Order: sequence, then structure tokens, then C-alpha cells
Amino acid sequence: MSLLKNGQYKAVPSDWGFNKSPEKGTESIFVTFIVDGKAQDDSPADELITWYGYLNDKTKDRTIEAIYKLGFNGDLEALALGHDGKALDVATTVMVTTEVDTYGDTPRNKIQWINAIGETHGVKKLDKAEAMSIINKYKGDFLSKKPVGAKKKLDLS
Repeated sequence: MSLLKNGQYKAVPSDWGFNKSPEKGTESIFVTFIVDGKAQDDSPADELITWYGYLNDKTKDRTIEAIYKLGFNGDLEALALGHDGKALDVATTVMVTTEVDTYGDTPRNKIQWINAIGETHGVKKLDKAEAMSIINKYKGDFLSKKPVGAKKKLDLS
């Protein structure tokens, strides 16, 4: 196992189920992902990383939201069966945000967030007419401040 750089990577679910933490007995859903990442030395690295979505009052809504982003079909009994239950769609690619965490004395990869591809993390995109209004307002500023070494034509029309 190599450690991935902290960042966002594409990932697909490979196995899942319900779990209880051995320390406190906290109930969770776990999903093991195949993460298409980049190792600390910048080499490509496909890693298996397990995410735990806790089912306590504080985090259960976010956990359930994340499971649906993985193509959850609503069958909780199938979710308990893992990959064989087919409750999640193994073809669903998501973006996972990873960081290196230390458990005991051992550094390991940890998934912080699961987001759908193209998700804006709660930021509302403007419709085209509203965006064009802003573009027209600042177009001159963008064009006048274009860096000398810019390789692509800046076209904001």
C-alpha cells in the first residue's frame, strides 16, 4: 500500500456493508473504494480505501446522502450483503477527497468526502442569462489583464 497525496480522486465502490467500531460500538456503513490516485512520489496509484459513514444523530444524514450518490437502490438488506447484494452500483464513479491520517503510529489514507462528479459542494450555479450579465460586466477587465504568456485566447462571449 502506498499513501496517496491529499486531494480529490475518482473512485468506484468495490464492497460495502454495515459495521460497528470496536472501540465505542458506533454503527456505520462502510464502503471500500478503488481510488484512482497519485502516490506521494507522484506515481499513479490505484488504492483500496475504506470510508466509514457513521449513523449517529450528527452524521447519519450525510452518510445516507453519500450512499445514494453511489447508486444505492434503496434495498437495505442488500446493502448488508455487500458486493453480492448489488445495493450499490459498482459502475458509479464519484470524487473522493482523501487525506493522510495517523491511526496509532501508522499513517493511512482516509476518505473525508464523497461527491458526485461535477457536484458544486452546495454552490449554486447561475443560469446562463445571469452568468452572461456578470461576464459582460467584467469582460473588459479580463481581456485587459490577460497575461502576456497566456496560450489560449480568452473569449468570454
